[in-house]
Amino acid sequence: MHPSHEHSMLSATALTITMASLASLLSLGREVYIAWAFGAGLHTDAFVAAFTFPDLANYIFAGGTASVAFTAMLAHYGPEEVRGPVTESFSVVMTIVSIMLFVLLGIAALFIPQFIHFWFPQFGPEEAGLCIYMTRIVFPMQIFAVVGGVLTAVLRWRRQFMLPSLQPVIMSGSVIVAALIFSRRYGIVPMAWGAVIGSFLGNFLLSLVGAWRVGLRYRFIFNLKHPAFREWFRLSVPLMFGASLLFVDDPFIRHFAAGVPGDITRLSYAKRLFMTVMMIGVQGTGPALMVYFADLFANKRMREFQAAVGESIYRSAIFSLLISGWLFATSLPVIDLVFRSLGGRFHFSDSLQTSAFLGCFVISLVFWIVQSIYTRAFFAASDTMTPTIITTVVTIVAYPVYAGMFRAIGVLGLPLASDICTIFITIVMAISLSRKKLFPMSALAWRPLMIEGGVLVAATLLAMLAGKAVPMDGSRVHDLESLGIISCAWLGISLLGLHLSGSRFLADITRRIRTFL
Repeated sequence: MHPSHEHSMLSATALTITMASLASLLSLGREVYIAWAFGAGLHTDAFVAAFTFPDLANYIFAGGTASVAFTAMLAHYGPEEVRGPVTESFSVVMTIVSIMLFVLLGIAALFIPQFIHFWFPQFGPEEAGLCIYMTRIVFPMQIFAVVGGVLTAVLRWRRQFMLPSLQPVIMSGSVIVAALIFSRRYGIVPMAWGAVIGSFLGNFLLSLVGAWRVGLRYRFIFNLKHPAFREWFRLSVPLMFGASLLFVDDPFIRHFAAGVPGDITRLSYAKRLFMTVMMIGVQGTGPALMVYFADLFANKRMREFQAAVGESIYRSAIFSLLISGWLFATSLPVIDLVFRSLGGRFHFSDSLQTSAFLGCFVISLVFWIVQSIYTRAFFAASDTMTPTIITTVVTIVAYPVYAGMFRAIGVLGLPLASDICTIFITIVMAISLSRKKLFPMSALAWRPLMIEGGVLVAATLLAMLAGKAVPMDGSRVHDLESLGIISCAWLGISLLGLHLSGSRFLADITRRIRTFL
C-alpha cells in the first residue's frame, strides 16, 4: 500500500482491481444519489449529455494516447535513467503535447453550443442551455487527464501502482462530496464542478507528486526533431486520429436516445452499473497487464509474452462470464434495489426500463474485456496502427448499426447495437493478432473456454427460471427474495458445473484461497 512500493504483476493487479472496484462503487453511488435527488428527466439528461463533447474532444485531440505511447517508450529505459533520458523525453513530449492541447481544446471550446444543438437536436431550450453551461464547466478536465496520464505512465513504469489506482477514487469522491454539500441548494450543477476538482486533484496533482518522488523532473524543451518526440508521435498518431467504439458508444447512445425525456439517464444508469463490473476487469487489470506485456516483448521473451496473453484472456473470460451471468439473471432486482433503495424520484417503471437496458449491455461484457487485452498486446508490441485501423473501421460502420437498431426496435436496440459492434471488434482483433504471429489463435485455451462458458450460460438460464417463483412488483421484500433465490441458484449451479468440468480457473481460485487461509 505504500506509494513507493514496487509491485509484481500479481500484486499490481490485485491493488488496481481493489481500487478500481472502490472507484466504480463510488461512481455507482453518485448515480444512486442522482436517481434519488433528480430521478430520470430533463436535468439528468442534460448532466449526462454535458460530458459528451469534452470526452470526444479529449479522445480526438490527445486522450489516452499520450499515456499509452509513453508507456511503450518507457519499456526501453532502465530505472537508473529516470533523471537523465527519461526526464528529457518526458520534458519534450509534455511540452509539445501541452501546447498542442491548449490550442486545440481552446478552439474546440468555442463550438460547444453548436455541437450541443447539432448532436442533441431534440433538446428544448432549457435542457440545451443547461447542457451547454455544464459542458463549459467540465471541459478543462481533459487537460488534467492528459497531463496526468503521462505522469501516471512514469509511475507504472517504475511498478508503482498505488497513486495511479487512487485517481478514480478521488475523482468519484469529489463529485459525491460536491453533490452532498451543494446540490440541494444549487441543483445538479455542483456535480459538474466536483468532476473538475476531482480531475485536478486525482489525475494531475497526485500523479505530479508521485512522479516527483521517483526523480522525474521537467524542463521546457520544445524540439519537434527530438528522437523522443518522433517516437511518441509515431506511436500516438494512429491512436489520436483513429476512432474507438469505447469512446463513441456513449455519444451514439445519447444522440439517438435524446428524443424521450429520461431515456439518456436510464441508459446511463444501466451503463454505469455495467461499467462498474467491467472496469474491475478492464481498468483493474489493464494498466498492470500493459506494463508487463511491454516488458516481456521488449526483452524478446515471446513464449512468455504469448503465455501471459493467453492466461490473461482465459482468466478474464471466465471471470467476466461468471459476473455477467449473475448480473443478467438479477438485473431487475439489482436495479430496483440499487436505484430505489433511498426512495426519491426514481420509480419502479424506471427500474423496469433500466433493467432491460442492463440485460442487453451485459451480453458483451466478456468481449469488452477480451478485446481490451488484445489491444494491450498490440500496444505492448509497439503496434498502435493495427488496433486503431480495426476500431476505426468498425466505429465508422457502427453509426448505421446504431441507427438501424434504433429504428427497428427503439431505444432497446442501442445497447444491442453496442453488443454487435463489440463482438465484431473482438473477433477481428483476435484474427489480426494471430496473423502477425503475436498471439496465435491456436494458443488460446479453446476447449476449457467452451466447456466452462457453456456451464456458466446454463447456470444463468436455470437461475432465471428459479427466480420466476417470486413476483416482481416493486416491493423491496420481493426484490430481496428474488435476488437471494437467483444468486443461490446461480452460485450453486456454477460451482457444481465448474467442478464437474474440471475447471482450471476454479482450481486456481481454490488453491489461492487455501494458501491465503
